[in-house]
Amino acid sequence: MRGFFLIVVMAAGLGFTLAEAQAARTNCTACHDPESFAGRVVHGPVAEKKCFSCHSPHASRHEALLYGKSPELCFSCHKDIDEGLKKQEMLHGPVRQGKCADCHLPHAGKDDALLKAGVPELCFGCHKEVAGRGARHTHAPFARGQCQACHVAHGSSTVALLKAGVPGLCLGCHKDEGAIRGKHLGRALAGMDCLTCHSGHGSDHNALVRNNLHPPFKDKDCGTCHNRTDKGVALCFDCHEGIQSSFNYTHNHMMSVSGVDNICLSCHNAHAADDKKMLAGTQYGVCKRCHADTFKRREGALHTHPNWGVCTNCHQAHGSNQIALIRGDGNGTCEQCHATQGKFVHPIGDKVRDPRSGQPVTCVTCHNVHGTAFKYNLRLSGEKDLCVQCHKSY
Repeated sequence: MRGFFLIVVMAAGLGFTLAEAQAARTNCTACHDPESFAGRVVHGPVAEKKCFSCHSPHASRHEALLYGKSPELCFSCHKDIDEGLKKQEMLHGPVRQGKCADCHLPHAGKDDALLKAGVPELCFGCHKEVAGRGARHTHAPFARGQCQACHVAHGSSTVALLKAGVPGLCLGCHKDEGAIRGKHLGRALAGMDCLTCHSGHGSDHNALVRNNLHPPFKDKDCGTCHNRTDKGVALCFDCHEGIQSSFNYTHNHMMSVSGVDNICLSCHNAHAADDKKMLAGTQYGVCKRCHADTFKRREGALHTHPNWGVCTNCHQAHGSNQIALIRGDGNGTCEQCHATQGKFVHPIGDKVRDPRSGQPVTCVTCHNVHGTAFKYNLRLSGEKDLCVQCHKSY
C-alpha cells in the first residue's frame, strides 16, 4: 500500500500518468544486474517487481534507500513472526539484535526462507565450536545436518532455542520403554534431564554419553557417592581435597542454592560433561542460571566486551578477596590484556580517589565490562556526561 501511494504521489507531482509511474518502478534492472534478483527462492516483492515496497526511488536516511531499518521494515509484512517472538523468553542472537540480514537474503537465493546458506553450513558459520563435531558417534539429526529437528531459528521458551523442554523433546523419538529404561536402572525417563549425561550432538562414547566421565561413574562404582549419608559439599571435598581451599576467600561461591543439597552440583555434573572440569553445560550457560539479570542487561547493550561469555577470564570461579570474584584488583584484571592502560591516560590507583565514594579509581569506575550503550564500554557518554560525575566544574 505504501509503494502504491508513493507511485500516485510521484505521478501527480511529476506529471506522469499512473500507468507510466507503475512502468517506471519495474525499470530498476536497467542499472541493477537482474541476475542478483533471480534464484530458486525469490522474495515476494521482488517476484512481483515491487521494488518500491522496501526501497525509496529518490532518497532515504537508511542504507540501500530502504524505507526503514531492520527488523521494523521486515516486520511490517512478517507480522506473524513479530507477534510470535514477543511470546518467547529466549531469542537467537541476530534476532535479538534485529539483524535479519545476518541469516536471510533480501532478494533471492537458492535456499528455503531466503537463507544465505543451507543448514547446517549457515549455523556453523557462527557456532564454530559446537560440541560433538568430529565425534565418533553423532546424534542422527545432527549427522544429517538437521539443526531444526531440535532447535528453532528465531526464538523459544527453552534454553538453547530447543523446540521443547527436556525430556519431552527427547521422548518424542526415544520411547520410554524396556531397553532404554533398563539402561537407566529401571527409572522412568519422564523425570530426567537427558542432557545432564548425554550430548545432543555427538560424543566419543556410546549412547552419546558426554566425553568426560567422573571416575566413579566411569568405573560403574555408584556406591562411592550414592551410599554416603552426607550429601553436602563434604562428599566432593573428600576426594577433591585441594578444591576446598579455593573457596577460602572473602567473597566466594560457597552459598546455598534452593533445592540443592550439594552446591558443587549447581555448576558441576557428577556423571558426565563436555569438559574436564565437569561443568554442567557451557560456562556461559552455567553462569547464566544464577546471573540471568547480568546476561539480560548485556543482551540489550550496544557495546560488549570481547569473549564476554568466558566469565573466568575476569572472574574466579570459586572465590576471591575482590568483590564480584574479580581476578586480581580492579586494574590488574584488565591489565592482563590491556597492559598499557592507566599508564598514559586517566590516573588510576590508590592515590586517585573517586569523590563520590572515596574509593580508589580503577578501570571499572568508568567502564562496565559486561556491556553498555557507549563506545569502549563506558558507563556514560565520554563526551561529557561521564566526566562531570567527578569533575563537577568541568
